[in-house]
Amino acid sequence: IVKAWKEEIDALLVFAGLFSAALTAFNVELYTSLRPDPGVDLTNQLLLQISAQLNGSTISSPVTTLSTANAPSTANVWINALWFSALVSSLSAASIAIIVRQWLNHFVSPSSSDHRQAAQTHCLRYEVGLIPWRIPEILSVLPILLLLSLVLFFIGLLILLWGLHHIVAAITTALVGALFTFFAFTTLAPSIRHSCPYKSPQALLTLWMVDRMQDIILIQMARRAASGLWCKSQPAFQWVCFHVPDFTISREKILRWLQSITPVIVE
Repeated sequence: IVKAWKEEIDALLVFAGLFSAALTAFNVELYTSLRPDPGVDLTNQLLLQISAQLNGSTISSPVTTLSTANAPSTANVWINALWFSALVSSLSAASIAIIVRQWLNHFVSPSSSDHRQAAQTHCLRYEVGLIPWRIPEILSVLPILLLLSLVLFFIGLLILLWGLHHIVAAITTALVGALFTFFAFTTLAPSIRHSCPYKSPQALLTLWMVDRMQDIILIQMARRAASGLWCKSQPAFQWVCFHVPDFTISREKILRWLQSITPVIVE
């Protein structure tokens, strides 16, 4: 399993490196739009003063007017914010991947020349080190960060294209929309059908969130049913007060209990 993790990290590092290089090229071309060009400001100011002198009028505050006119547009601000956020997310994924790979290298490093003792140390590192310290969960964050970076980049790209050419933007939007639809379907499908094999990290995270929401809803239903508003069973109220102080109870147990108290529910 550690070998599979290391291979996955290597693939993620390659993608993160290529994607970060592409993002850097886009950011270099666009980040200059966030700051006004002082040369353009000076030229416009001189032309405005010459025009005013020829017309026999005076200008009170040309610098403020020109600075406001030369401010970056809202679209440029959003594009830069999205693309720089995507770059930070991609570089963060690469940095975390390097650190996790160092952890895995230490995990597989030989601890003793005795094979039996080395095997015992290996099992101890796995049971006491990797699992309790959430190494698999940290590893599952990496593709989510890269996917988030990709989504941010595509959103910024669409904003840029819709301000340049509508036909190109429409075609690109259709392709990006198809990709986002695929992402959304493969992420939500395991939450709808547990037999679905699309068990990606983002799908498992969504499944965990859906399960927690269902637990909260069932617990609230059980507490309300036992509060005396819907039923008059004092033992049922005591059962819920004892078993439902937190979310450790299984949803199957709550459902069985709700079905058992159906005869005592008042209209």
